[in-house]
Amino acid sequence: MDRIRFIRHRDHRILVYDFNDITDADEVLPHLDRADELVRGEAPGSVLVLVCVRNLRFNTRSVSRLKVTVERNRPYVRASAVVGMSGLHKLVYLGFVRIARRDIPAFDDEEAAKDWLVSMAQPDAAPLPDPWRTPRPVPVVPVTSKQTPVPASPTRR
Repeated sequence: MDRIRFIRHRDHRILVYDFNDITDADEVLPHLDRADELVRGEAPGSVLVLVCVRNLRFNTRSVSRLKVTVERNRPYVRASAVVGMSGLHKLVYLGFVRIARRDIPAFDDEEAAKDWLVSMAQPDAAPLPDPWRTPRPVPVVPVTSKQTPVPASPTRR
């Protein structure tokens, strides 16, 4: 079975990175090369990616290489989802979300992830907000009578 492959779900193509049950972290490296080839052969902003990581073991080499893949393929990816995370996977996942500069939801159920990806392929699907580029309002905390206001910094003379 090819670990990097396109599947069809509800008449849409989804590129699956099947890293389930990989116990040798270096085994991921050639699969990422294949993923790069397939993604960059598609139109920009068109690829739906499902990454399956249940029972995946990784090391610093595989994590570094995955970061490179995420960065290289960002212009081609419309939406991504992750399935099967646990424990340490979640810490690595947070780093990838930051690098990808997009929301990459995590799912426990592969069918739910596929359905979400297909919904993002629809022409009228609103793009996900980019949490690293969208300005966020600064919360204003009113001073109450129980709080002591912070003194202004001394002015220089």
